[in-house]
Amino acid sequence: SFCTLLAFSELDAMNFYAVAVTAVWVATLLCGIEAQSACSSLTTIAGGSGSIQSDSDGHGPSTVDDTPRTCRWVVQCSAGEFVRVQSIEGEVVTNQYDAPIDELWLNDIRMVGEIGNEQRPPVTLRNQSLEVRFTVNAPASSSHRRSRTRGWTVQYQCVPSAPTVGQLPWRRCPATEHLLTLANDTVMTDLDGYGSSPFRSTHDCLWRIRCSAGQWITVDLSKSAGTMTLTRGDGGLSMEVSNAVSTFVLPMHEVAARLPGGGSSAGMTMAYTCRAAANGLSSGCPASQPVTMSESQGTIQSDPDGAGPLVVDDTPRTCRWVVQCSAGEFVRVQSIEGEVVTNQ
Repeated sequence: SFCTLLAFSELDAMNFYAVAVTAVWVATLLCGIEAQSACSSLTTIAGGSGSIQSDSDGHGPSTVDDTPRTCRWVVQCSAGEFVRVQSIEGEVVTNQYDAPIDELWLNDIRMVGEIGNEQRPPVTLRNQSLEVRFTVNAPASSSHRRSRTRGWTVQYQCVPSAPTVGQLPWRRCPATEHLLTLANDTVMTDLDGYGSSPFRSTHDCLWRIRCSAGQWITVDLSKSAGTMTLTRGDGGLSMEVSNAVSTFVLPMHEVAARLPGGGSSAGMTMAYTCRAAANGLSSGCPASQPVTMSESQGTIQSDPDGAGPLVVDDTPRTCRWVVQCSAGEFVRVQSIEGEVVTNQ
């Protein structure tokens, strides 16, 4: 079209990548159609590749604009395509000088503070659409001058050759429990799983892992802060994992996982695998007691990784296990690790 040709004539001195990403953007502006930087209750973009910006150049306004508003863009990829976030640049004001928080969301991932990261590689989302939502809230009072949000730019591309869905992490912090039923999968709270900037959740993140009956769950957990709470599928046993990095086996086929929110900046990556049950392992205080361990060797631990909870739990309780060897055999305690508080 005339618009597209005109856009390329403006950009032909730039490299091919810049042309591919920016041409549609400039063409839209020149044609007089609502641009991706124009604030609207909903702007729909049909796939391809391009940029979504806070303003015409992505560098923010020259003067403070306190007008309350919500701007929303939705990129819809074609069937069989996935959204790739090529880059994110800019800064979103959070809570300086008593100003209310400006909000920038990519789907249900909240971006705050300095959101640019040149080291972050392009991220392919497990979604065929991308919703970018930016909200400017009213100032706390007329006496408070807003520390303005600098501009931001989100570059995206719809890619037809995404990896198998099971290999793409779920990058979200679901407020309602999200069920995971694949034999192995990965969830992240945010784009890279490290939290802080860009991730901050105002609600708990909730997942449920469900393997086939008779299987156990192996978990690889990495989080920046906070305590992960794991609850057995029937709700009869809750355990906490406070270590930043943990790998452990859960002797159960279904578990609910909760990472506290409420303004916490903790990010998390959790990968799990459903595996054949092996017996000889007990984690956490058993629901029915005593638990008899009749295997020739095994492990008994206070919680999933044996490191104990981050927060003291004073709930009165007694946990009891009985190891029963075969006739003519004796029990050997191979090792004991940990700490039991006595009388401080």
